[in-house]
Amino acid sequence: LSLGFILEVAFFCYKIKETIMNKKYLIIGITMGLLFSCVSKLPVNKPKYIPPTINESIAIPKSDTTIKEIDNTMISQNEFYNSIGITVDNKDKKQFIIGDNIAGYYEGYTNSYTKGAGYLMGNKVIFKNFGSFNSGKLLYRKKDTITQNVMPYGTVINLNGGFTEELAIHSKNHSLSMRVTSKNDTKLGIAPILQGSVKNWDFIATDKYFALSPKNGGKDRDTDFMVFIANQPFNVDMNNGKNPEIETLLKLKETSFRALFSGINPTKDFILYMAFGSTLEEAKEKAALLQKSDGHQLEKNKIYNLLTKSLLWTNDDEYNQALTWAKYSAYTMVVEEFGKGIWAGLPWFKDNWGRDTFIALPGTLLVSGNFEEAKEVINNFATFQNLEEGEDYGRVPNRVTSLDNMIYNTTDGTPWLIREIYEYIQYSGDTEYGKEIFPVVKRAIEGAIENFVDDDGFMNHDAADTWMDARINNKEPWSDRGSKAVEIQALWFSMLESGVYLADKNGETELNKKWDKLAQKLKTNFYNKFWDKENKIIADRIREDGSPDQRVRPNQLMVISIPLKNELLNLDSEAMIVKNTTTDLLYPYGITSLSEDDPYFHPFHENPKYYHKDAAYHNGTIWGWNAGLIVTGLNKFGYQDLAYKLTKNLSNQILTMGAIGSMSENLSAFPDKNGDPILSGTFSQAWSVSEFARNGYQDYLGFRPSLLENSLKISPSFPTSWNKIKAELPFGDSESITIVGNKNNNIWEFSILLNSSTSRDINWSGIDNLGVRREYTFKTEPYSTQMLIWNTAESTLKLNGTPIKGNIVMNSFKEEIGDLNFRTPNVNKSFPSTSNRDVLKGIILNKEYK
Repeated sequence: LSLGFILEVAFFCYKIKETIMNKKYLIIGITMGLLFSCVSKLPVNKPKYIPPTINESIAIPKSDTTIKEIDNTMISQNEFYNSIGITVDNKDKKQFIIGDNIAGYYEGYTNSYTKGAGYLMGNKVIFKNFGSFNSGKLLYRKKDTITQNVMPYGTVINLNGGFTEELAIHSKNHSLSMRVTSKNDTKLGIAPILQGSVKNWDFIATDKYFALSPKNGGKDRDTDFMVFIANQPFNVDMNNGKNPEIETLLKLKETSFRALFSGINPTKDFILYMAFGSTLEEAKEKAALLQKSDGHQLEKNKIYNLLTKSLLWTNDDEYNQALTWAKYSAYTMVVEEFGKGIWAGLPWFKDNWGRDTFIALPGTLLVSGNFEEAKEVINNFATFQNLEEGEDYGRVPNRVTSLDNMIYNTTDGTPWLIREIYEYIQYSGDTEYGKEIFPVVKRAIEGAIENFVDDDGFMNHDAADTWMDARINNKEPWSDRGSKAVEIQALWFSMLESGVYLADKNGETELNKKWDKLAQKLKTNFYNKFWDKENKIIADRIREDGSPDQRVRPNQLMVISIPLKNELLNLDSEAMIVKNTTTDLLYPYGITSLSEDDPYFHPFHENPKYYHKDAAYHNGTIWGWNAGLIVTGLNKFGYQDLAYKLTKNLSNQILTMGAIGSMSENLSAFPDKNGDPILSGTFSQAWSVSEFARNGYQDYLGFRPSLLENSLKISPSFPTSWNKIKAELPFGDSESITIVGNKNNNIWEFSILLNSSTSRDINWSGIDNLGVRREYTFKTEPYSTQMLIWNTAESTLKLNGTPIKGNIVMNSFKEEIGDLNFRTPNVNKSFPSTSNRDVLKGIILNKEYK
């Protein structure tokens, strides 16, 4: 027994050495087979960080300091999936989306065999769903389901009798797997539900696979070759109507494909793979690889690694779940239809939109650590840059619907692109890319200066060329934003500052000076023309006649959130922007696109009795992505608890409403008669979920790599309800920083581990309980662990037990801003927009819009 115990301990120690990132433990002495002690830690010389694999946890070396009762692991795969699966009642039909990251997605509904589009590949659907069988009898979901869990790879359905069904859509592979398991050995089977007539295919059956080949050898076909293969020998029963359960319970059409794939031998686990290919050989090779590699489990591993490459985990289980789903749902929009791109939304916006792509990019690909894919998206859009002389010279498209159809009618798409080039370099440290991409930046800035910049340094544009771009019959704008919108100037400022840096790195001294001078002119004139010093409000735009439009919209918040290097306004003005927008626009599920007090306000997005939905689109309707702007602003000034109330309501939307796991494009400003939010627009919108994810990492945790300065900026604005965090934060070239923290009263204790071969400066800028932000800078060495003790009441920071001096970078604005809360919808109020039919439309067409 003693020898066995020694061997167990030795193996355990060996696994610790493998698992703990970049540390070795020297185990000295195992006494009497019962006692052993770790007496030393030796640093490993430049070890390579290896991501966790299935059922393997990321471990963090224990600190020698006073941190107590911290679970020093990240999240194992089993714990991860158990935590994030969305459980649906066995009677509910909930919509869900699983992406394939090529050019398609699966739309299904829980507790249904036929509802939902199925697996949409491009513009065609072949696979809809499947039914599972025990000894030839259907395990009928409507009767047998106990629970159904939606996962970021598919579904897991628990059925009576100890049976489980699983569906997985395989990312980047045009394949899927169907699985049925049992607690006892039995004869298990699966019947796929396909769309299309059985007359369209020829059947090929061998002792290894079963294939469906399009008629006429695939010529003039509208479907792929399909190969079925299983994890064990199987039979195929073509039925011919002999099994009424397949016929009626699965609701098959008369011409539908009918086949029951069953394991030959009793088993506890039967997996049927379905691989698609443009040729039979391609589909066969793909199916064989899935069978050989245990493709079903491999997909789970792939998604687990994707979603834990970066990680933010708190003591709030619901938030952890919603944040993970926001990251996943954002990533479902990353496709390769026209080169690497990000769809705007489903089901209508399966195109690559310029502004949508780059608004979504930080929360989709940067905070998640997918830097190479971010670079691919940037490069792909850069290839669409307009090189023809004229107004659109240097612009990237507003919309790419095909490689032959690109629309350049937007002002903000190109500045968003340049901003994200700079942010990508800050995250990745890829300074060489700044040289490679500089010609694109130069054309974009010089084209803008030539065609759209006035003597004040402002960027001018048409009335509907901002993100608020709805038009009446594609002509008159519903929301006139010409000719100088507030967020366009913030984007132009950020574009210039990014260009200044890149010009300097490319030795373009004259351009550097020219663009810097223009940026400073813009900043000066922006304050003078947009900011009302007396009333402490900012204009939403400057009209063509030079007068300010002081209509209250959310766009002013982008003055705070867009600049990456220097602020466009001073902190005093920014604080008032947060106060004004919160007071006028913030409701429990987001911020409205126009103040309720405005005569053009529309309380409901879809209200056809009174107006076309586009009338409300930017005149009251809530946009999911705008919540990201207000969370950024509130967190900056110490109102993170109010921000978190909004975030929690959005978490509820993600987990229970609409397409679960995602966020819709819009909501009505006002709830329904039961007080429930009314979702509208697309059922899954990229920038909605990407902003939710970005807020978690960049605002609540406050992590923003600044590798151009060799610095990691961490500016936490934790909600007071948080008392535990675990974070894995990628940056650079396969580098990361691991943070584990516990709070006791007002004192946070952190263990911070740098997983890098390069030392880094950490710029810690925490906000205390009074709203004062202090900045502390310290160096951390490769593969070393630092202990921080942060007292948010006394605003002090100790590094490895020693106090370090901080500098105040922002005094409290609590007195100036005052108490903030959600605005209560005034459902009994009369609004001009609903006083008659098409009121706003008449005002616009009569040229009475003010």
